[in-house]
Amino acid sequence: MKRICINQQMRGKIVSLAFLMIVTSLSIYLVCGCSSTTELKQTWGHIETYVERGKFYMSKGQYDQAISEFNKAIQINPKYVNAYLYRGHAYAEKGQYDQAISEFNSLLRLKPRLAAAYHGLGYAYGKKGQHDQAISEFNKAIEINPKFFQAYLNRAVSYRLKGEYDQAISDCNKALEINPQYLNAYYERGVVYTKKLQYDQAISEFNKAIDINPRYHKAYVGKGGALENLGRIKEAIESYRNFLQYSPPKDASHPTVLFAKDKIKETDRKALQKTEAVATRPSLNSIQGKRFYASYAVVIGISKHKHPAQDGLTDLIFADDDAERFAATLRELGWQDSHIRLLLNEQATQRNIMIALESWLTKTGPNDLVILFWSGHAFPDPEDPEKVYLACYDTEISIPPTGYRMDKVHAALKERRARNVIVFADTCHAGKLITRGKKGIAIVPHINKMHKQQSIPKGWIFMVGADTDRLAVENSSWSNGAFTHCLVQGLSGKADGFQSVASKDGIVTMGELRAYLNTSMPDETQKVLGVGKRPVITTSTGNPDIWNLTLQRQ
Repeated sequence: MKRICINQQMRGKIVSLAFLMIVTSLSIYLVCGCSSTTELKQTWGHIETYVERGKFYMSKGQYDQAISEFNKAIQINPKYVNAYLYRGHAYAEKGQYDQAISEFNSLLRLKPRLAAAYHGLGYAYGKKGQHDQAISEFNKAIEINPKFFQAYLNRAVSYRLKGEYDQAISDCNKALEINPQYLNAYYERGVVYTKKLQYDQAISEFNKAIDINPRYHKAYVGKGGALENLGRIKEAIESYRNFLQYSPPKDASHPTVLFAKDKIKETDRKALQKTEAVATRPSLNSIQGKRFYASYAVVIGISKHKHPAQDGLTDLIFADDDAERFAATLRELGWQDSHIRLLLNEQATQRNIMIALESWLTKTGPNDLVILFWSGHAFPDPEDPEKVYLACYDTEISIPPTGYRMDKVHAALKERRARNVIVFADTCHAGKLITRGKKGIAIVPHINKMHKQQSIPKGWIFMVGADTDRLAVENSSWSNGAFTHCLVQGLSGKADGFQSVASKDGIVTMGELRAYLNTSMPDETQKVLGVGKRPVITTSTGNPDIWNLTLQRQ
């Protein structure tokens, strides 16, 4: 009797186990389309294989192939989260930002509180240039997962691109508190310090990343740029060489790689020219009898405004970069930092600009060289188009006098009694400034009027990046305005000896620069935009020696 009870218990367990196996197999079949546990293992193996293969293709920059692999994983299991995440990032890297955003939104419908999906949305919006929306998405990711250090870093990138540098550094710090070995955070902090012109601090950050991983190629190019801005050219070139040594093969045609190669060639060429010309070159402060004793520059770049989008006063992308790059070029040409007044974005208020032009420049003498560089918007008074204003950070288009009048710039410089003045203006990028329904840039007609009335003082040169259609342009191909891009290239040596205007002696004169800009800017804009844009370059009549002026210092 006891044996019968045991057998009955055994039979009950066997029946229960069999039932459980049937239910499990049925569930497997319904979820995965598999009919056995062996097939289930094979299927999950295939999913992981497809995903890993997709990740490999992404690392090689082969995004179409990566997406194909992720598709295969999703076909097997339409709810496989990682495949959606990676596919979304592949679309973002490929530049299909709307598709990436759609991908991450679809994933959030499957997993409503998935921090990685919100992070993906922020990344896609950031790549699209919609940084406020990106920051909002990163905030959601961090709210769900306060330890999500990648979200802090990418939020820092968006803050940097908005010009909010202190907030960007704060986010980098938070990322590093969570992960002290996070290379990208040190790199990003270095980039932000570079934007703040704190080059020594930037180099320190890039070195921290390199100390952790000596093959971290991005840190070398960032370090090279900071060293270059400090005038430590030999060290900069060595850093660029390290960048090229460690950059992966897939980056061979990447713009940063090409940039580094150009920098190495350019610096090597300059070093050779300097060696060849050192015995014969004239004094840089005395070019063909035109002598000046000191050089001063007011450099202004305004990409964002306190009152944007009012009557078309749009924020720009590269205007502050234009000013920073021009100031860096002056340093390369031997200028002292104390002789450069650089005003960027919120620093470039009407009051600070007035102080720079009407107070700081009072130290100049008649024989000194004065430079004004302006990158940003310009607009006419809608009630009196003869009055032309440069848009300051705190300008309100509806109140034109909150800008800085062009003729006031003229008067302020003239009041300094300076005989040698060069004005560079890369204004109204993209032609988006609208003032009561009319295109706004009027700086060119103002200069043409001065030329016609012969009111440009002798010894003054105006070089302006706008064609007769009154539109100046910027494009990511240059990371600057077209005019600034060509201007800096010319001053850095490409204009030297151009079209045999003068001998190729390591000195770029304004005559050589004029010839170079008149050729290079139409060529560059034709290549990138499909239409050639010409600069406006003018001076007073007579005194041809003015074109022998140079920005190079000893």
